Amino acid sequence: KRRAMTVDIFAAAEEAQRASCEGGSNDTQVLLVGAKQAGKSTLMRDFLGQTDDPKPTAALEYRFARRSAATGASSRVANLWELGGGTQLAELLRVVLMPANLCRSTVGITLDMSSPNDALETLLFWLDAVRRHVDVCEAQLRADPNANAGALQSLKRRDGDVWEKHADAAAVRPMGVALLIFAHRWDLFEAAFPEPEAHKLATRALRYFAHLHGASLICCHHRDKQAMGSARSLLHKHAFGASPNLSPQLEHSRPVLAPAGADS
Repeated sequence: KRRAMTVDIFAAAEEAQRASCEGGSNDTQVLLVGAKQAGKSTLMRDFLGQTDDPKPTAALEYRFARRSAATGASSRVANLWELGGGTQLAELLRVVLMPANLCRSTVGITLDMSSPNDALETLLFWLDAVRRHVDVCEAQLRADPNANAGALQSLKRRDGDVWEKHADAAAVRPMGVALLIFAHRWDLFEAAFPEPEAHKLATRALRYFAHLHGASLICCHHRDKQAMGSARSLLHKHAFGASPNLSPQLEHSRPVLAPAGADS
């Protein structure tokens, strides 16, 4: 008789990621998490320049993007991940975020602002889940500081570039990975809560949590070309190391754009 073989595809993906890290890969990792139907696929497809309608994300989906480098240099590769299932599959953070690739990893928390109470709950959940996982990864790096000196120095340098001279440096605790917060479907929030005071309260809360955790924040929706262009620029920056010229917009009367380190 032929035995049936069960394959854990997530374990296989995790092992492939680990082998890539141990092989000295410099690929970046961009992971989008958040509530179901919050717009993760919309943001990812916009970043990739795809125009067809997105389909619901099943568990953990993978794509990649490649950017040509200067003549004679190897091209840069960004591994792009979407985690579906809302908060139920948070344990799959381990597949993407590993000790050796933290300094090249970005997490984008995508919020559905058509339901602001649920959006805040989603934000707090993922801030906690990502921090706990990253803390474990950093502890593994510190357990062998000689072998992991390069990775530890890269983490320190990345955080220092943004926060070392910031007035709030003592109060802000960066996540250990680059962190983006997409307050998506902002148009539906504005339609449901047209009062300026509601916009002020919502943007203050989002700005507070983003600043506290060293994150970039952008309020956007798929029909706002300017906001989606800014979201695309943020993703491009972290995927390929580009330096977009994004001017902060902190007034609650318009969609907020607060790159990490630009708020107070």
